[in-house]
Amino acid sequence: MPVGFFFYMPDPALKQWDKEDKRLKKSGIAKKDRPIKPERDSAYPTKTEIALGLLKEFKVAHSLIKIKGVLA
Repeated sequence: MPVGFFFYMPDPALKQWDKEDKRLKKSGIAKKDRPIKPERDSAYPTKTEIALGLLKEFKVAHSLIKIKGVLA
């Protein structure tokens, strides 16, 4: 019984960095010479953060229902 939804969108800066890092790694560039990983933007929550937020919202809206298991 689905009770809520949220659309996941990956952080574009992290996605671009990961793509570039893989390309540089494949071409043999040492880690110290590759760009550092950028900080995660809070506007793009992780899948885990989204799931926990949905569970918190459900708990507030339906406090009488006890959750025994989650399937994702």
